[in-house]
Amino acid sequence: MEHTSKVKRDFWTICNKIREVVNFIKFNFWEYYSIYDVKSTGFVTVIIFKNALSGPLKSIIKLNDEEIQFLVSYFENSNGQVPYGQFCEIIHHDLPKINEDELNWVKQNNVQSISTDVSIRDKSKENGARSYVNKNVTHPLLTNKAHIKDNVLIIMRKLQNYVFANRIDIGQFFKTFDPHGKGHVTVTQFRRCLDMIGVSSLRIMYYPEAELSVLLLMYKDKECPERIKWKQFEDEINTVFMETRPRL
Repeated sequence: MEHTSKVKRDFWTICNKIREVVNFIKFNFWEYYSIYDVKSTGFVTVIIFKNALSGPLKSIIKLNDEEIQFLVSYFENSNGQVPYGQFCEIIHHDLPKINEDELNWVKQNNVQSISTDVSIRDKSKENGARSYVNKNVTHPLLTNKAHIKDNVLIIMRKLQNYVFANRIDIGQFFKTFDPHGKGHVTVTQFRRCLDMIGVSSLRIMYYPEAELSVLLLMYKDKECPERIKWKQFEDEINTVFMETRPRL
């Protein structure tokens, strides 16, 4: 793909759209792609690269198929591999936000020309990238940043208002599945608890599957993706209620 000015602008528009959401919900592309890069080559297949963007994140970020394919074409090399480290660096690191600065950054750091060695070295900085992401994440009701996606805000506000209005003790549902008080449950158990609370795609508090997927991504245990941190989920909602009562 020839990197014309229009291509670069489209590239940054898509990347910034992804950055705003994944850094807020604490989804880390480094962690996802490194699972499939067992030999630490710095590359994954096109299918693996697309899978992360075509799952639940697609509807959350509001990506379309053309935008996903655009990213593939932008990064893919002649061997059909994608240097995911370059993509992760752009998504998770604090890069320029002004259009002209973005174009200058691309010009000076030509994404396609960054060597494989740099990609692999960047991968070793995964903890640094993760620290950056978590450091800038705050609860949607404790901040008023305009760049946070409206759909994420709405999801959390609806849930908080529902729990508060019905005086629901979230913990009592999860403790049944966490007798040792470890603070986490399986994905299936988390969904079951939400269903008992009345939050699902079929119950009183209607949540489409895409919105339920947001909660799973936000509270996924980074050390064990099969687990969901229900205690953090409960604490964040209760802390908000004590500090600022939501409007019903």
